[in-house]
Amino acid sequence: MKSTFRRVLLWSCCAAALLLARESAQAQPHAGKKVGEIAIEGASIYTTDQIISQLQTRVGAPFSQVTALDDYNRLFAKGWFRRLAIDTELMPDDRVKVIIRVDELRNRVESIDVRGVQHIGKDELNKVIGLKVGMPMSPVANRSAVQAILRKYQEQGRLNASVRLVEGDKETDTRV
Repeated sequence: MKSTFRRVLLWSCCAAALLLARESAQAQPHAGKKVGEIAIEGASIYTTDQIISQLQTRVGAPFSQVTALDDYNRLFAKGWFRRLAIDTELMPDDRVKVIIRVDELRNRVESIDVRGVQHIGKDELNKVIGLKVGMPMSPVANRSAVQAILRKYQEQGRLNASVRLVEGDKETDTRV
């Protein structure tokens, strides 16, 4: 009975993968065409060069939806933007224009206050959280810092440790 179930599950997964691959190929009309231009819209704090330096997509390289998704995830993880979109347009010479539209976070972190940390040194803590005074206020980055501290405690065998974010969970905050 188990082997029959596994076979059915395996065939179902294979069929789903084939359907997804077919739909994905149809949903990527620009896939494989050369990237002719990368344009950044909405940036005022970060320069075009700063943003483009974070991308794997390059002018002259074939366009890939997978690479564009990786670029999206990498840029969003930086904590620089409130909203982010990557769009494409076909240029007259049959190359692809990649358009990155951003809405930057405006507030900056003015202070970082970590209370109650007893088993992690200050230098190590700063390295673990990755937050710095002056960086954009990013609730996503702040929640990631909380998770990083919790992971560090768990690596040390402190499985009952708890960490919470008191301030810094709103874009309008200035303290973490």
